Amino acid sequence: MKKVLIISPFFPPVNAADMHRVRQSVSYYKENGWDAEVVVVDAAYVNMVKDDLLLDSIPADINIHKVKAFDEKVTRKFGLGSIAYRSMYYYWKFVNQLLSKTKYDLVFFSTTAYPITILGRIWKWKFNIPYIIDMQDPWRSDHYLSLPINQRPPKFWLSYRLDSFFEKFAMHKVDGLMSVSQSYIDVLKSRYKNLNIIPTKVIPFAAFPKDIEISKNSSSKNNFFDINADFVNIVYVGRGGTDMELANTIFLKAIRKGIDLYPELSNIRLYYIGTSYDASGNGSKTILPIAQKLGLENILFEHTSRIPYFESLKVLSESSILFVPGSDNIGYTASKIYPYVWMNKPMITLFHSSSSVNTFMKECNAGISLQFDTMNEDDIIDKLVDYIIQHKSGERGSEINWIAFEKYTSEFQVKSQIELFNDVVSYVS
Repeated sequence: MKKVLIISPFFPPVNAADMHRVRQSVSYYKENGWDAEVVVVDAAYVNMVKDDLLLDSIPADINIHKVKAFDEKVTRKFGLGSIAYRSMYYYWKFVNQLLSKTKYDLVFFSTTAYPITILGRIWKWKFNIPYIIDMQDPWRSDHYLSLPINQRPPKFWLSYRLDSFFEKFAMHKVDGLMSVSQSYIDVLKSRYKNLNIIPTKVIPFAAFPKDIEISKNSSSKNNFFDINADFVNIVYVGRGGTDMELANTIFLKAIRKGIDLYPELSNIRLYYIGTSYDASGNGSKTILPIAQKLGLENILFEHTSRIPYFESLKVLSESSILFVPGSDNIGYTASKIYPYVWMNKPMITLFHSSSSVNTFMKECNAGISLQFDTMNEDDIIDKLVDYIIQHKSGERGSEINWIAFEKYTSEFQVKSQIELFNDVVSYVS
């Protein structure tokens, strides 16, 4: 049996979006011929929402190693609050000892804390071990270069230069790329010619049936709305941001039109939950300002703080209609899309036409899927209003294609990961 060492700084009980690929996959590696060990940052050093129920999804026989991290309050003084920078020294020290004692066939980085992946190149040089990087998001993003300085994130000047340097360092010797989007791989190949000859594979995020089992048996509560009240509760749980402004603006315009034209929609309530990464609870609201411009501030509630994972599933399960907005980044796909579908609720997605979400929605008959870059805005608004009127009771009206959905489950998707693992090991041997 081959052996893979997985680097995933965030891991249960931490509720971070970028750890779900590993969390959902470790149950299936062994049956596919790979023994997996995971090196994570001890949750005590992570200032993020935690959910102990996430631990119930991890097999008891998985070897999980924990490393420390520098205090975030200290490192932020130098503009380096990322978990990658805070934990890099401890990863370096611990994994060096691990690789010296134990034979591994592969190192797999599955995280959006990308600077940590530079260690892959160093470990490859020192221990002759190949490494794969999982591109769940863009690393060095040029998106903000076209925007005025006052519209760029804080410390963009420093972060962009660090990302540029470290991305080049890590990509120069990487042995394989996994990604949720072909566009992410294509961008990297255009920057680094060596990537054109290594194994790559596009593997979407996966649905994990065990989460639904845990959720049904949990005592998690919906603390946002009363399901017995006479309201049409439309819910989105996930991040906000300026890159989603177009999708959210069109959607809220549809809500405005629906309420103005149809009295039966006057009881709509909108919930945007977990829209900011700011763990302090003081994150900037990016949805409410749009609602205020449209006079919807009295029916829209934006909760910027993240909530525990299984609490989010409870909220989704008690909604009337689910909504998922997409980014104007053409490669963006939503990791949270599959739990939404599990809820078997009326569902709306509004994404760029290049997103894989559109294909998934159509194949699985999961709801209405609209594209903001190829459709007329007025047509989108009319379709949204019609859909909400038809489904305001919370009933779907048509069955999800669960057979098509099976190929998006974690058990199925792990097979593609294993193919990439084997290709990389064969390529470098």
